[in-house]
Amino acid sequence: MQGAQLKEVVRAAWNAGNSLVDSDKPFPDDKQVVSIIIQDSAGNQLAHSSAFLHEFKYDADK
Repeated sequence: MQGAQLKEVVRAAWNAGNSLVDSDKPFPDDKQVVSIIIQDSAGNQLAHSSAFLHEFKYDADK
């Protein structure tokens, strides 16, 4: 995938990750999520969250 299609999929993964973090379901009570990183199957980083602001940073264009 490339361009807008890739960004759409990455954004969907980002939203799904945020939903998991917000619900605290997969994480033990004594753990806190600091950031979310989205990688493709080859291990390339496509997006990440800011450790402090938790905002979406799209990396695939770099």
